[in-house]
Amino acid sequence: MNDSWIKLFKDRYPPPAPATMTEAAALQEARKRWPNGSILKGDRQKGEAPCIVGWIDPEAAVHPLEMVRWSAFVVRGIGMSWEDAFLDADCKDKTEIQEKQHRRKKKRSFLDHLNHIS
Repeated sequence: MNDSWIKLFKDRYPPPAPATMTEAAALQEARKRWPNGSILKGDRQKGEAPCIVGWIDPEAAVHPLEMVRWSAFVVRGIGMSWEDAFLDADCKDKTEIQEKQHRRKKKRSFLDHLNHIS
């Protein structure tokens, strides 16, 4: 590969800033954003993402025979740093809001169509 391409790539895509958020700060941010907010630290050697944010849903799973409830972790964001994980969660939240608005708009236009026919 030509050295000029490498220089051009490095100029356009600088390395990411080092992560500054600690685990304690990430846990505090998760609890501020969601009820039962929590964080998980993944194991890179097992191929897991190192930083996972979300909340604990105690009603998520019920064992059919013993009726024992256990907590399930609802993942909202995944990243190489806590900042990346929260950014991922923000993107997912924004996408869900846009999808809900789109569904409402489609429903309204269908209802308008029905009202116009009758």
